[in-house]
Amino acid sequence: MDTMLPRKTTFLLIGKSVWLELIRRQDLYVCLMMLLLFLIGVFVMRIVGIDSPATGTFILNMGMMLASMCAHLLLIFLAARQFPSEMENRTLYPLLARPIRRSDLVLAKWLAVSLGGILVYTLLLTVVWISVPKLETYHAALLFQSYLLHVLSLLWLSSMAIAFSLFFPRGLAVLLCGIFFFGGGSLRQLISRDLPIRRLLSSYIPDFGMLNLTTRYTDGIDALAAHDLLALVGYGVVMIACFVFAARYAFRGKRL
Repeated sequence: MDTMLPRKTTFLLIGKSVWLELIRRQDLYVCLMMLLLFLIGVFVMRIVGIDSPATGTFILNMGMMLASMCAHLLLIFLAARQFPSEMENRTLYPLLARPIRRSDLVLAKWLAVSLGGILVYTLLLTVVWISVPKLETYHAALLFQSYLLHVLSLLWLSSMAIAFSLFFPRGLAVLLCGIFFFGGGSLRQLISRDLPIRRLLSSYIPDFGMLNLTTRYTDGIDALAAHDLLALVGYGVVMIACFVFAARYAFRGKRL
């Protein structure tokens, strides 16, 4: 009787395939090209001269937003195609025949995709932060908080994209993730108007904007209080757990 592969072996095996896919596809290089264009713009502006602190802050905000947007969009496309592509190309069957637990396969895919997105975000953010001149005072503690919550946001979005890809067609999964990432907060405000029941329903709509402290950081506002940060971390962890559980449930019941 076959024995299941150890989890460490499973995660390394899946991680290697996901990261190779990330490197080989064009999505990553589109993000790097956008970063290059941003850096060229910053270089030109530094030659001309950035005299106004407000201009420096605007450029820093734009660069940090660009790093966040690129990493999250890259993650959506990478995560949403993991299982549909594997099933279409029939490359999933040799993996399951090794044998590998279905729940471990979902966790391994999620962790590998998330780590790829986090590494890309870290690279982009670091380059942006180093390249832009700091003409105002920013709080280092808030920068750490912003990074931490962005990591949670990436973990959450990858779990959402994988779960949606197992319930819906890949294109619809990408569209839904895009709607929730870019417009979840606006959707919540729209639905929560007037009736108490609508306010209750709106609380279940994912709002990634709650985990984005970029504007707070570039505006020079103080770091979050410990209880506020813990509340946001708790919100992110709960949402991650819900979507990871949904993805594992969907894949366990899927006929291959």
